[in-house]
Amino acid sequence: MREILYLLGFFGMLTVVFGIFNLAVSIWCAFGLFVKIRPDRFKGMDRMIDIILLVNFFILFFTFIKPIFGMFMAYSAVASSGTGDPRVVLAGISEIFIPAAFSLLFCSFFFIVWFILRARHRQLSERMG
Repeated sequence: MREILYLLGFFGMLTVVFGIFNLAVSIWCAFGLFVKIRPDRFKGMDRMIDIILLVNFFILFFTFIKPIFGMFMAYSAVASSGTGDPRVVLAGISEIFIPAAFSLLFCSFFFIVWFILRARHRQLSERMG
């Protein structure tokens, strides 16, 4: 667990927190749109669905900020090795790109969820009139 926290870093942990928040909002919206449709809750549901998209853009922002700090950490690791050891360079590159891939996986999942929930909301709003 400590290795995962080290690999993700501060921005990665913010991504996880935003992802958990997005997951909670997504489950709440999916329950409201697919299981228990109540017209009084239906009016504000579009704003809740758009919160998923807004938080997803924050995740994308942190995804592209993290490699900037990762590059500085990688450069310092390569400079401290002195000889340009390929293992150190590979560790620096993984420091940059593995958390970015993790964050982009989060984002792509929640973009798909947002699209499905938005389409269901549009379908129900046309049906209700």
